[in-house]
Amino acid sequence: ALTDVSKHTTVLLVEQNFNLACAVGQRYYIINEGKTVNNGTIADLKKDKELQALHLGI
Repeated sequence: ALTDVSKHTTVLLVEQNFNLACAVGQRYYIINEGKTVNNGTIADLKKDKELQALHLGI
């Protein structure tokens, strides 16, 4: 249901589950201490293992 809605409407999803967020989202924003420290496409985030380790602990 959420994936269908996100195709037609902007959705702000705050989620700790990386796989769920990637399945639903098309873009990401990493916010640390109230500031956006990185953003881009989910495809780029999936490829960037260094960024995942630095900000997501993956």
